[in-house]
Amino acid sequence: MAGLTARNWRSWAEGSLNPLLERPRRWDATDSHWDATDYGTVGSPTTWLVEGLIRWPAQSRPTFRVDAFVLPLYLPTAAPYGKWLVSLKSESGGRAFDKPTPEMKERVARDIARAANADGLPFLAQVGVRDGFLDHVRSAQARTLSERGAFAHGEEVGYTEILLGNYDAAAEQLVRQSRDEDDDADWQTESRRRAAHVLSLLRAGPELAHAELSQWADQTATNLGVSRIAHHPT
Repeated sequence: MAGLTARNWRSWAEGSLNPLLERPRRWDATDSHWDATDYGTVGSPTTWLVEGLIRWPAQSRPTFRVDAFVLPLYLPTAAPYGKWLVSLKSESGGRAFDKPTPEMKERVARDIARAANADGLPFLAQVGVRDGFLDHVRSAQARTLSERGAFAHGEEVGYTEILLGNYDAAAEQLVRQSRDEDDDADWQTESRRRAAHVLSLLRAGPELAHAELSQWADQTATNLGVSRIAHHPT
């Protein structure tokens, strides 16, 4: 492998890594499986959350980092990002995994699978479902408020509350998010705009907000190369 490109990552992950990854128990009643993408390997198909492993190539060394991650498809994004994750450690105890060269590809696959099954899978089992994701993000929100005095993650919490049918709690989150002026960065302005939009739909009828989140999830799934179906348990 001359370089860890998207193409040779997918080929290696499908042939060497994915077969070694354990399946979350909640997949037993579904046809979900590990599917290699340009940026990692994910559980597919899904509905509202994408979960799996994401790789981060090193800039100047023949190594890369791997994290177990979860992202809400109903929060629009054009690319995967590292926000809700747990870092995996190699056999050496560090965060760097060797590049899977032809001579090393099976050993590297075993090393990543060992870390993913031991440390990544418990994280995905807890955070890879909507109620677990909500608990995880609410905890992060509380920490940010306590440590920095700042309101954060209102979209993630608010939209998830909608999907769980907690409309009053969702409205409270979206009101705060739509009025938050802690930062005037473009992404923050867009976040306020989205929150206000979904809040108006929620007030007009929860089914309208739900439908909008589903459309956003469709688009994000397309952007991330994830298969999404409408009636999946998670």
